[in-house]
Amino acid sequence: MDVRAVADDVQPLLVEVIDLALVSKQAHWVSRGPLFCPLGAALDELSEDDLGWADGLAQRLAAIGVPPDGRTDTVARQTPFRVFPSGFVDHAQVVAEFFAR
Repeated sequence: MDVRAVADDVQPLLVEVIDLALVSKQAHWVSRGPLFCPLGAALDELSEDDLGWADGLAQRLAAIGVPPDGRTDTVARQTPFRVFPSGFVDHAQVVAEFFAR
């Protein structure tokens, strides 16, 4: 097994799922509109799932001898996703942001 090749594939996934977990929670807090309640519940579930996936990815990296990097500055620098809007966000825009991701 080429450990470096595996790490080069898995580390970016770790960054992505951490970003998604954080943005899911942020979106829940700032979502506004008639779908706030069901959207908030879905975003909470997504955030929990993402954190579980991040944990699994990080454990796999550590198991092959590569230190996982889930630090906030790493995630901010390396995420492929655009910045989530600041302030309150209409529920339709929240959904559009997640489809873009």
